[in-house]
This record gives sequence, C-alpha cells and structure tokens, in this order.
Amino acid sequence: MKRLIHRAIYHPLIALTLFCVVDVMHNVDYSPAAALLVLTVRSVSRVLSLLDRA
Repeated sequence: MKRLIHRAIYHPLIALTLFCVVDVMHNVDYSPAAALLVLTVRSVSRVLSLLDRA
C-alpha cells in the first residue's frame, strides 16, 4: 500500500492538483478548507463563464 501511495503522488494529475492546492493555501491562510473553497468557487465561475459564452 505504501508503494502504491508513493507512486500515486507522482502521477501528473495528482501532482498538479496538489501544487494548485498548496499554492492557494499559501495565498489564503494555510487552511485546507479555505483553499478548497477558493478552488471550488474558481471552478464554478469558470464553468458558468463557459456556459454564458455558449
């Protein structure tokens, strides 16, 4: 199991997601909940803007 987790951490999609969350945590207040909230709001706003263009 440890080996699987070790390999999964280096998967490009997981690594990119972790970098994004850590960057937002650094800019917010080091809180994972606040970082996830900011990422959720950003994602929803992007989806809504794409739907507006269509």
